[in-house]
Amino acid sequence: MAPKDDKLHIVQRSFGHSEDDDDAFSLFHLDLGCPRINLKFPYSQGEYLDPPEYSELIGSDCGIVCVRFIVFESNAYRTDIYLWNPATRHSKRLPLPNMINDDYTKTVSLGFGFDHIDLDFKVVRVVSGSRSRSVEVYSSSKNNWREIHLKSTYVPPRISSEFCFKGFLIALKDRSSMLTFDLNKEVFHCGIDLPVVSKPVVSFANRSSLFGTQTCVTEFKDTIAYIISINDGKIDMWTLDDKDCLGGRGVKASWSKVHVIDLGAPLNLVQFIFSSAQFLVIEKDGRRILYDLDEIVITEFSIYPYLKSHRFFKYGKSLFHLKDLNE
Repeated sequence: MAPKDDKLHIVQRSFGHSEDDDDAFSLFHLDLGCPRINLKFPYSQGEYLDPPEYSELIGSDCGIVCVRFIVFESNAYRTDIYLWNPATRHSKRLPLPNMINDDYTKTVSLGFGFDHIDLDFKVVRVVSGSRSRSVEVYSSSKNNWREIHLKSTYVPPRISSEFCFKGFLIALKDRSSMLTFDLNKEVFHCGIDLPVVSKPVVSFANRSSLFGTQTCVTEFKDTIAYIISINDGKIDMWTLDDKDCLGGRGVKASWSKVHVIDLGAPLNLVQFIFSSAQFLVIEKDGRRILYDLDEIVITEFSIYPYLKSHRFFKYGKSLFHLKDLNE
């Protein structure tokens, strides 16, 4: 029931501790004349003896934002995860996971999204070692973590959850496929084919540009888009034709090419498409620009400090109330 605004995003501007608590997170509107709204940290000032060492946005869905903090207490580091509603300024610290990562040879990946069937916010945590993978899921309605058994024989050691789409966490598996996590059934579906992209002929003249190849997946006009750019000024984008393939029902993924963008000069960065706002952020010749895919209009885009794509999430205001939320 919240008003829809496809151009509103939550931004992480600071990754470590800042003397100013308003300096870490903010709401940003893509209308360039709109002022930015600073947000306080999603915890009370007396909660920690010292400010967290590190903060990270994990995701945003249905007006709730997931944030991870690393805090140092009692001569040890601990990770705290919060669910946070910036509109109501309420937050909830999650209980500690069952699988405590005290082995620094392992990596931890997090994903966050909303289960539209059970009306439940969930956090997915993958702990990966050299020979093993463990997965547990937090349910906001049950307020606990539960370990799940992997049916898939292979889950990548480092899962970068790009976004949540209609109850599925979406992430790239490699350059040829992506994977999903069904938040309702709590299962991974791996090996969803990406578009077949012809590789450029490698020569002495263009070999350095291959190292600038970038790929990403994102929501776009009620479907999923796959974007690939090679550092020669060209960006190609495909959209997913049939979303049934996300649920592992034996439906083969098919894609349609919808955009070919040629800016005529090498690109330092292709950052993100902002969902149905259809904006692509590009860094070209040291300048940050917005590329409007509908109007084919380029606009200068000034934002400071430097932002990374996975720290810039679409956000929609809501009054959704999580169980046992605290101020």
